[in-house]
Amino acid sequence: MKNIAVIFTAILLCSCSPDKEICGTYQGTLPAASGPGIKTTVTFDKGGFYTEEMIYIDEDDGTFLETGNYKINRDIVELTPANGEKSFYKIETGQIRRLDAEQKEITGTIADLYILKQSQSCN
Repeated sequence: MKNIAVIFTAILLCSCSPDKEICGTYQGTLPAASGPGIKTTVTFDKGGFYTEEMIYIDEDDGTFLETGNYKINRDIVELTPANGEKSFYKIETGQIRRLDAEQKEITGTIADLYILKQSQSCN
């Protein structure tokens, strides 16, 4: 009976997917309501910190830099800046996908506009 409990526990532990690796830089142009888009660069380090630069195309004073902490829960990375307004990305192979405030994917014909491609990984 002990052996069955040990085997069952081992199966449960192995079936849990570990947090994915996100360390690196991701870039792309996200949609903007007021213009042609937002050039976005997000850099994640190995220590749980991130930097996000957002440049609103064709807007004066449209460059914003945000820093904060991130944490990963399975395939979702949660960004928490100093102001506390969290944002979310889904980790995919070679890219991250911006999610809405409820951690849901944007769907429809514009879904692919919410992807940032990995341009650099951590050493």
